Amino acid sequence: MERQLLRYESYARGVKRLLLLSGLWPGCASSKLLQLVVAAQFTVSVITACGIMNFVASHITNLDLITKGLGIAVGFCTIVFKITVFTMYRDSVIELHETLEKNFRKDLENAEYQSVLLSPIAYFDRPTLYLSLSTLGVVLMYNINPIISIISQLSNGNGLLKHRTPFPSKYPFPESIGLYVARYIIEVGASYAVGVITAATDALFGFYIFQIATQLRVLSYRMRNLTAADDYQKIIKECVVQRQILVGCRDKLGKIYGPIILWMLTSSAMIMCTNIFQASQISMDKALLVLIYITMKLMQTLLYGWFGLFLITESEALGDSIYFCDWPGCGDKLFVSNINTMLLCRPLVLKACQFYEISIDMFITIINTTLSYFFLLRTLDDK
Repeated sequence: MERQLLRYESYARGVKRLLLLSGLWPGCASSKLLQLVVAAQFTVSVITACGIMNFVASHITNLDLITKGLGIAVGFCTIVFKITVFTMYRDSVIELHETLEKNFRKDLENAEYQSVLLSPIAYFDRPTLYLSLSTLGVVLMYNINPIISIISQLSNGNGLLKHRTPFPSKYPFPESIGLYVARYIIEVGASYAVGVITAATDALFGFYIFQIATQLRVLSYRMRNLTAADDYQKIIKECVVQRQILVGCRDKLGKIYGPIILWMLTSSAMIMCTNIFQASQISMDKALLVLIYITMKLMQTLLYGWFGLFLITESEALGDSIYFCDWPGCGDKLFVSNINTMLLCRPLVLKACQFYEISIDMFITIINTTLSYFFLLRTLDDK
């Protein structure tokens, strides 16, 4: 159990580090430095998105170049959207974070509940780590490509014939060394924003789902072992109050992440579609980065669906635990009445803006949409 506890603490520290690097850490509401970090990331992301969209507009007749830039531009628009959402709902994020942390730590102090709380940790910390590393790895590869190009040109003794930046962009300014350096710094900063904000928001979503779902597991454990001989009125009251707190946390999580996930439903399909099309048009060695990026997006979409499904599963397990506790034939009418009332509660389901249920079906929907978009692009390209 000590090992699982250390593993959880490592998981929590990792999420905190990512949130601090992105400037989105909810534990520092008044930090001017974090606000400055968020503002800087927002600015460079908007500038880079505009530069890429200008590149796309300049090559509007070339489908290959359109798909090359469009998917990346949508990725930067996603970062701008995430920053906007977290800024708008910052008070809700702080309240959600403090509520979940306080109640989780309270349950964790009870040695009886520790194994119940920490047993699913492997389903969350490792997948989150792999997704974060793959996200940061893709960003690093985008930044390394221009450096490799510069080294290659200089090693051939031809000087810098082509000034490459991490992303396909075009700005309404004449090319010069000074502007190239400024563009490069801005786009590196924007790629940093993409990496840390994507990794931080994905990790935070999984972390909150873990805390909500494991607290539901504690309620299941208490109800499963409840008998008429216990002080059942007190236990049932505590469980009902705690469940209502978790319902409120579910609602806040849906309020914060609902717009983000709804955006992801459409943008992920578009991004993967353009990247698959791009990979089919270039050589295998150049397609490696694109394929790695597609893999990262697939992993991201799958994890969001898996986390949502995990919450639904644990919520339904609570209903089963209530049903199978020692109430049939106990002869205590008040006890039976309380149990019947609790059985009427619906499972906790997380929805994107009350529109789409977040579960593994979301992953299948995005894959189907991606393939539909891809075949449409192939048809347009053939014409």
